Amino acid sequence: MHEGDHVHNDHNDDVGISIPHRDGKIKVEGYGVILRLTGKKAADVERLKAMLKEIVTEIARDCIEGGAMAIGHVKSHLKTPSGYVKADIVQLKQGAYAEGNVGKSERSGTLIINSIVLGLDKDRIAETTLEGTQKVLKKYSFSASIEVENQDFQLDSNENSNKKIEK
Repeated sequence: MHEGDHVHNDHNDDVGISIPHRDGKIKVEGYGVILRLTGKKAADVERLKAMLKEIVTEIARDCIEGGAMAIGHVKSHLKTPSGYVKADIVQLKQGAYAEGNVGKSERSGTLIINSIVLGLDKDRIAETTLEGTQKVLKKYSFSASIEVENQDFQLDSNENSNKKIEK
């Protein structure tokens, strides 16, 4: 590969990715949200892990289907009175990973979600994150209210320095 060459994946297997090598502009945007969850019924650790895996997968899939070039990561962390559950995904093909130590079935908690995506604007990432989360929460009989939102993440590789993060 030479300077100015482009990496291209024609297989369209996971992300249909086309990323400029050095002379192009790669823009990575992100969205973070803290949600207060309330469930109609309590869920044990396995159900909570399944729910979070489904949330991060739904967000990643919707971002790719919405035109994203790649997923940096989609991460979630649920803090409950008896422990935590977390899940993340970086590639649809590899699937999501979840772990947790919630000691009893829970009906409430604080859920943090961070979505970092290549090739979508931050408003679309926010919309996709919230819609995907809401869809899955409803399926699991949970509702959510937003406590904090953050869209002030940007990574722009068009700068001469290695990487620049602006807030």
